Amino acid sequence: MNNYYKNKYETLLKKEFNEEESIKEIFNVYLDDKPKSLKKMKRRDLFWSFIEGLNLNNYFSSLEFRLCIKKAFNENYIFKNEFIKDVVKLEKKVFLDAIKYSKIFLKKSDPNFINIKNYYNEKNIEQEFFLTCDIISNKYDYLLQKKEKAGVRLNSYAYLNLLCSIGLYLMKHVSDNTILQNYELNGKILSEILKDRLKTKDKKKGEYEYEKSAKKVIDLISPKNNFDDLNRLADIVKVYKEYYLFNENEISTFCFDNNFSFELKDKTLSLNVIDISKYNKWLNDNNKIDSFFLYYLEYAISLFESLLKEETFGTKENDIINKEAFIQARGLDLILKKIYGIEDDLYISNNITIPISDTLHSFSRLNIFHKYYFVDNYLKKLESYSWTEAYEKFLFEGLMQGKQRLPIIIANQYDFSNNSNNSNNSNPSFPEPVRNNVEDFYTYDLKNIVSNKELKVPSIFEKPLLKLDNMVFTFPFLIGLQNINTSVINNILNIHYKRTKFRKDEVQNSEKKLATLFEKLGFNVKANYMIQCSEEYEVGDIDLICEKDGYLFVLELKSTYIRTSFENIWNYKTSVLRKASNQLRKREKLINRLIEEENKLFLKSFNKPNQIFSLIIDTSFEFDHEIINGYLKVSMFEMINLLIAEDEILYPDGFRVDRFIKNINENIFWKEVIKIENVLVNEENINYIIPREY
Repeated sequence: MNNYYKNKYETLLKKEFNEEESIKEIFNVYLDDKPKSLKKMKRRDLFWSFIEGLNLNNYFSSLEFRLCIKKAFNENYIFKNEFIKDVVKLEKKVFLDAIKYSKIFLKKSDPNFINIKNYYNEKNIEQEFFLTCDIISNKYDYLLQKKEKAGVRLNSYAYLNLLCSIGLYLMKHVSDNTILQNYELNGKILSEILKDRLKTKDKKKGEYEYEKSAKKVIDLISPKNNFDDLNRLADIVKVYKEYYLFNENEISTFCFDNNFSFELKDKTLSLNVIDISKYNKWLNDNNKIDSFFLYYLEYAISLFESLLKEETFGTKENDIINKEAFIQARGLDLILKKIYGIEDDLYISNNITIPISDTLHSFSRLNIFHKYYFVDNYLKKLESYSWTEAYEKFLFEGLMQGKQRLPIIIANQYDFSNNSNNSNNSNPSFPEPVRNNVEDFYTYDLKNIVSNKELKVPSIFEKPLLKLDNMVFTFPFLIGLQNINTSVINNILNIHYKRTKFRKDEVQNSEKKLATLFEKLGFNVKANYMIQCSEEYEVGDIDLICEKDGYLFVLELKSTYIRTSFENIWNYKTSVLRKASNQLRKREKLINRLIEEENKLFLKSFNKPNQIFSLIIDTSFEFDHEIINGYLKVSMFEMINLLIAEDEILYPDGFRVDRFIKNINENIFWKEVIKIENVLVNEENINYIIPREY
């Protein structure tokens, strides 16, 4: 039988790939779902038919092979007992890691998990691991059952009633939500609750009518009238939160963090951090994104300093708000242009574009308006009154001013330019078709999500305007606390994930801008460079290849969204970064071959280098300055700043390539220029204890 993977393996061996390189390349091909011409199950069967026919050696203890087994678990491929025996004989941790990565231990009836567990128990090895799996699985089942029961109560809400209860809940808990971690957690929980409710049809038949619904909303958002619904939602949130935190903390830690160990005691299972310094580095890397956002905000202020001083933005009453919204939008606009390659118009689909600068300004103003007039105003009242008393005074104050001061705002047709009830020339105005496109970009169409299974379900952070039939709802106490940088970036790169063609154009824009920076420093630069023999090595085109002073830089560029869950971050490392490092490895191998052979075409384009320096450059900050399969990963933000810097800290004698490399290798930009604050965590705060019985 003709087997694609067997044939490819034999071809690689003939192309000067050694046995280890060849087998790892086959692992990567399977992990990357290649060849695309074969259906998924056909690929699966051919791959494992080839692998099971080989004599296992040390190459099969690699991370790539463990990921292949994880993929097989997810694709329901059942391993034969003989193969299980051979793998365990080689390295007993291989299956254990794959079990964790795939989380199949949470499905007790999974045939692979049963077979592997039985084999290990028969051999009396790693029994503590499987007992740990059982303890975690038992608690997971317990929390899942609680969540399913809460789901029954959740489905008793009509869509409109649930939205009103969410608005009240956000208002009641606004003090907690001023703490970023609480705000993000509650937003995620409420997004999950809304998503689960949308899985079943609304209790109301037919469409909602604005006039009737607006009157009903006024009744539903009174704490006295909505007391039962609000308490029911609070109970549901509590259950969902317990389930979510267990998944995000204990399960994700056990499955994806190799810096934790597990320990079984008489009545508990504990997950303990091994090296606190690694954990602190992880937290500090995550804090880089805040420094990144602040950098471009301050950059925007410096660009428009004179305008901010000399001009009044709109009315005097709203001057401060309008300026803050303007600068916030300009900072984000700079990020999208300089880091993500997004120009003046953002393509949402083949036929739909929106003007990015004005779109950002409109949403920024919505954010700042709700921060000042809703969140800050209401928080001041909470200093002296209970939340219900503060709400009554807040509502009355709005009525006296002729303005809506409610926990949820309902509109028949949402108009950004009127969001502050003060029409002025600081707000962007859009022609009707463009305005509709802008609103669609930010709008979570509840019923469309239900009917269109292909759509990716957003969170209420990413699309904070909620549409129900011909009405649009906003949660002022959500929008007023929102980080619009993360919201907009993830809306573009994650929710509108089918923009593949346009993302390629945007990535190429960022490549060209980076290439220009290298060229200004005297580098010989080629972007999207198709190297000789690239088809033979299947390396595609090189994003950027730059040469100066005997150094050759081979750069792999990635543009990805901002991840907020540990599992998503781990998946990013084992997919995006794994692919990038594998491409760099093959490109380096090919370049070295061309140099050794003194290939005329290559040496016509580049001088013979003394050193090849390969890097992964990504818009994200996860795993920043970590070695991924032999290759350093740095951020696009750092790379741009190292190329434009005139700082004596970075280049005391002016720009030199060796100093440029030193700055990268020693992380000098973050340590000496940005001076990111070091966060230290108490070890006791990050260890987890789980009761053994549930």
